[in-house]
Amino acid sequence: AAKPRSDAAEHLKAVALRLFAERGPDGVTVRQIAEHAGQKNHAAVGYHFGSKEGVWKAVMTDSFHHALRIVNDAALAEPSKEATPQLMAGVRGLIDICASDPDFHRLLIFDSREPTPRFDWLLDSYLRRMVERGVRFIRAAQEEGTVNDGDPFLLYYGLMSLIGSIFSRAPEMQLVSGRMPPTREEVERLVRPYLLKSNI
Repeated sequence: AAKPRSDAAEHLKAVALRLFAERGPDGVTVRQIAEHAGQKNHAAVGYHFGSKEGVWKAVMTDSFHHALRIVNDAALAEPSKEATPQLMAGVRGLIDICASDPDFHRLLIFDSREPTPRFDWLLDSYLRRMVERGVRFIRAAQEEGTVNDGDPFLLYYGLMSLIGSIFSRAPEMQLVSGRMPPTREEVERLVRPYLLKSNI
């Protein structure tokens, strides 16, 4: 039977996300996760999640569910059901995801570099559907004449990289420039000319 999640398990997941994002899953041991979480019992990860792969899946599941809630809420909050307003609602949702969980983008970069069983699991569980949804909106908005011409997949991944990098590299930006991470409005203004035609 599945064990009920405790505060200790939630803390282990939060610590694991940070360590995985910093070092990649292969660069982290269950002992390090337990130690950084302040657990004297190094078997804590195994007790709550079964293995390092178990805690990795729990971390990614939580992060994707958080992302899907934000995107779905943004879509529901947009009164127009036309493709372009829905696409821009999704962009605002993506900005909110990356701003609230920059480690998620860092970890996705580690896990998407080459085919692995982890990558296959991500693709089948979440990524393929999310990419196809984004591409569908981009293609529909292109048909409305509002989005720049080009391969919708390239536009999608360029958009993801642009927004994700701004927030995942925010500590570097702050050290180099002295400025705080940008607001949603600032990032949206940056994204609009990348995505939308100049007359929109």
